[in-house]
Amino acid sequence: MDERQSGNSPEAARANLEAEGAAARSALVTADMTAAPFPDAAFDVALSSLAFHDIEHGHSWSPARPRALDEAVRVLKPGGRLVITDILRAEDYATYPKELGMTQVGQQPLGWQFWFARWFGASLVTARKPLT
Repeated sequence: MDERQSGNSPEAARANLEAEGAAARSALVTADMTAAPFPDAAFDVALSSLAFHDIEHGHSWSPARPRALDEAVRVLKPGGRLVITDILRAEDYATYPKELGMTQVGQQPLGWQFWFARWFGASLVTARKPLT
């Protein structure tokens, strides 16, 4: 969890889990996205919402971002789904998973509801880990 984002803190995340009725079935873990503390093939979904652009903030495409994508794919079960929403480099988040052998890779803008300014909006990237 990166507290550089406005209002982001473990307490705020915990409060959101409680508000959504998901606290009892959720674990809140703070970790480095480039070295996830989870075993291989542990999750059905790897989701990142507005976090990748903060990895080595200020670099256009830093070496740490592919490492974070590698980790997200590593922890996915076969057939698992990768979902990334971010404001920068969506084309890279869609291209790199293809290089890793991910399938059903898609990218789309999220529209004006996700604009941070008139010219600066978020995109959604999705991909699926192959079954084999």
